[in-house]
Amino acid sequence: MMGQNNDLVQEGVNQFRKANYDEALLSFRKVLKIDAQNATALEYLGDIKFKQKEWGDAADYFKKAIATDTKNATYHFKYAGALGMRAKQNKLKAIFILDDIKKHLQIAADLDATYIDPRMVMIELYMELPKSFGGSIDKAKTYAAQVTLIDYNKGKEADALIERLSKG
Repeated sequence: MMGQNNDLVQEGVNQFRKANYDEALLSFRKVLKIDAQNATALEYLGDIKFKQKEWGDAADYFKKAIATDTKNATYHFKYAGALGMRAKQNKLKAIFILDDIKKHLQIAADLDATYIDPRMVMIELYMELPKSFGGSIDKAKTYAAQVTLIDYNKGKEADALIERLSKG
């Protein structure tokens, strides 16, 4: 049973890499029938739904992946990303999920001190949000400073992002 599951996971990964998302979806769903908590299958199903722009479904899969491993920074980042894309689709819904987006981006950053992506997203988020919803150039600059400590060149990109968004 476990060997079959590993084969199904590998088949799903191979199909995903070939961009055969429907086939990958079938493989990963079979995996979940055997092991409903398979984090790899949950993450890939979230990735597939994200690529298909089905943000709600993607968020659901990433949230289930988080439940299997609350210390996985990538799961938190991807969950925040799916919520963020959902928020961009529906501004009213955005008001209600904004705190979750911020929370999971922060968790991702806290779990991995070298993870640049959540910090870059937080820079953009804090620059684009109105002040009344927590927008803050100071918070954005704090994250840019963290990025600079991790990678000097990426820090320059972060500073340029702040500069560009402050003019826009």
